[in-house]
Amino acid sequence: GTTEEDFGRHVIAQREWASHNPDAIHRTPLTMDDYLNSPYISTPVRVLDCDYPVDSASSVIYTTEERAHSFAKKPIFVESAAFSSVKYATFEYLDDLLDNAPEHCSKTLWERTTAKPSDLDLVGLYDGFTIIVFRWLEALGICPRGDAGRYISDGHTAVGGKLPLNTDGGACNVGQHHGANFCIESVRQLRGDESGNRQIPGAELALWTNAVGPYAGAMILAST
Repeated sequence: GTTEEDFGRHVIAQREWASHNPDAIHRTPLTMDDYLNSPYISTPVRVLDCDYPVDSASSVIYTTEERAHSFAKKPIFVESAAFSSVKYATFEYLDDLLDNAPEHCSKTLWERTTAKPSDLDLVGLYDGFTIIVFRWLEALGICPRGDAGRYISDGHTAVGGKLPLNTDGGACNVGQHHGANFCIESVRQLRGDESGNRQIPGAELALWTNAVGPYAGAMILAST
């Protein structure tokens, strides 16, 4: 039941988030006509559904809780983490494109915490292609399978929505950092004062993911 307009609403929302991020490459607002007039890469995926290739470098420091408290900046804590891979390492041999590593990864992630999807203040979901974001929303239990399009079109993930998604603008707008940008943006948001006009007030719990298909990772970060 997902439509191309659902894809478009996601892309438009991501660009609105990016418009508040001075580090984003693409910041010009988009309309539905802009989206629907962009060329297909492989139906139904259009150019605007694809992450943007860049030369980039990212770093994240993990250490013990004791050492973290001595740092100059506010530390953010790992509440839960999981990585999953399935028996085949390439997409061509997956038994089912809709039931693979993200499902297993999400199940393990939630088993390692008392937190629930409804507790999240924001999410950063890997967006190599728009369809991957939809897959993660459903795999994580944020919405039922088949409802991601409706969930996004209802405005829940956009600026002002109940679950801000990819608040840096996502890899389609900040560039292809292979998921590291979602960890970094989550940390900045949870510190409470590093995200400028896109800051989520009072954010305490964030979830970010990486990859899809044969392997996937996810992590929940907490401000305390």
